[in-house]
Amino acid sequence: MATFPSVEDFRLIQIGIQYGAYVKDSGTVDQLYAARNLGRQIEARLLAVGGDTGYTLEQLEQAETPKTVPESATIGFDNVTDKSVLVFWNPHSNGNSPITGYHLILKNEDTGQTIIELNPNANTTNYFFQNLDSATNYKAYVIVINAIGNSFEQSYGFKTLGVKVEPEPEPDITYCVNVYTLDSGGNVLSDHYDKINLSNLQNLLSENKYVIQCKENIIPTEQQVRDFYGYTAPVADSSINSTMVSQSVGSFILKDGILKGEILYIANQAQYNNENKLISGFNPFYYSKIKNLISFVQINSKSGIPLITKPNGLNFTATERDERIQIDEGHAGELQNYKEITINFLVLKSPSDMRAFASNKQIQVIETNGDGTECQINYHKDFSGKCVPDDPLPEIPRDKLIDTLKGFLFGTVALSLLARKY
Repeated sequence: MATFPSVEDFRLIQIGIQYGAYVKDSGTVDQLYAARNLGRQIEARLLAVGGDTGYTLEQLEQAETPKTVPESATIGFDNVTDKSVLVFWNPHSNGNSPITGYHLILKNEDTGQTIIELNPNANTTNYFFQNLDSATNYKAYVIVINAIGNSFEQSYGFKTLGVKVEPEPEPDITYCVNVYTLDSGGNVLSDHYDKINLSNLQNLLSENKYVIQCKENIIPTEQQVRDFYGYTAPVADSSINSTMVSQSVGSFILKDGILKGEILYIANQAQYNNENKLISGFNPFYYSKIKNLISFVQINSKSGIPLITKPNGLNFTATERDERIQIDEGHAGELQNYKEITINFLVLKSPSDMRAFASNKQIQVIETNGDGTECQINYHKDFSGKCVPDDPLPEIPRDKLIDTLKGFLFGTVALSLLARKY
């Protein structure tokens, strides 16, 4: 039969005595049993809250109390003027979890506008609002926060002093009115222009007309309309693709060492997918932004030796989407004694950015003894003087064209530097 009290009983008796069990002197058997039972209960309660025997009974009871969100604070105001007010609040029960802060909101009750939102720390219980409007109704809201969550919102309304200053009535402004449609390239087209006064403005807006203020008879630009309305139609990024520009070669004639001809560059219609992303055609981002866009006409011998490189600047706009370049080369004797040449046509972003805006194009031209009559666009003369379609040669790889072009440009720069030196 086990001896009472055992070592374990003695440990529990000590806990019981610590938390209020009565044991006189060595204690009676009943007193020792009562102390042991109390110790066992206290130990179980401490384990349940993650505590230890360092807890007082008050701390243990507090730890056993369920934690909740805090109660709402009491809110009020003081020192109200025409431009400022002091708002204060008094927290109540913290829900058995320390308050960590507050959420403070001030709203203009006359307009419904939120003036300011703040998150004061737990030690702050007032805030001084300034730069308010005179004779205006405001309401302050306070939420108390602890680790468990937020209290219910508590609010208090007040009105600033003084006389309310009413805004002056809006003058009868003249507006420019445009009904805009969008083409498949994402370009805004103006179908109608008129001038109205303010009294008709709302009617026009209800008819889905885009209205923008103007001066005199100046029609707003497409970009002004986009900016004014935050227009969300297809907006071009800065991507480049080789379908942006078409190159249509006209008649090219080589006669007595002189090469003449023309090429027509056309900014192709932009095409978008269902997400309004450009998939082909000219990127509207580059309208009026591509003064550095270069078309290169590179004239080579039959064996591929570069003879002449002719750069031309292009500058497309949303309304002017084609440019015709005239070629008249060889007057310095570069083409003398060449009876057959090839011409490469490239459209690149710039001499330092070799990304292509168009598919590379190549034709062959043989010296003619004809009368020099020009062919129609997309045709050139063959050796007999007959007009034949362009591209009699297969397109050569773009990287080979670029390497040749870079080599020619490097040689041109080197010769220029030598000429300056000597």
